[in-house]
Amino acid sequence: MTTQVQQQPTPLPPPLLTPQQAAEYLGVSKSFLDKCRVRGDGPRFRKMRRRVGYSYCDLRDWLDSNAHFSTSSVGVQ
Repeated sequence: MTTQVQQQPTPLPPPLLTPQQAAEYLGVSKSFLDKCRVRGDGPRFRKMRRRVGYSYCDLRDWLDSNAHFSTSSVGVQ
């Protein structure tokens, strides 16, 4: 006799985070994230009408692109 294990489906994360949720995920303030969005040096975002949203993948990519091995490599291009 075989026993079947019922697997619970993994809950999906929300498709897009609000700016407040994204700021909390990144550990920065919402105003910092807003300023980055205006300057164009923050994570990618989506704009649907008047709403702004961030995906987890884009937030992780932005974090990875800002990773450094030493302080002397910061700002050197």
